[in-house]
Amino acid sequence: MSYKHLTIEDRSKIEILYHEGYTASQIAEAIGRHRSTIYRELKRVKSARYDAKLAQDNATEHQSLKGRRPKHTPELIQ
Repeated sequence: MSYKHLTIEDRSKIEILYHEGYTASQIAEAIGRHRSTIYRELKRVKSARYDAKLAQDNATEHQSLKGRRPKHTPELIQ
């Protein structure tokens, strides 16, 4: 099974449809994703109003924090 991250285009569609009053299930069907993906995406953005740009910025920041932490930090080397 292959997994795909939501793109800024996906998030923009979610934002538009969500603010037009579509349900998560209807949005999922419209963009071709599972409804749980849409529910998680809407839950992930903590503001009262879903914002695609904010969601993408959060996802990009989270992606940059992933990975293994170095064993030897500058404090340990000195």
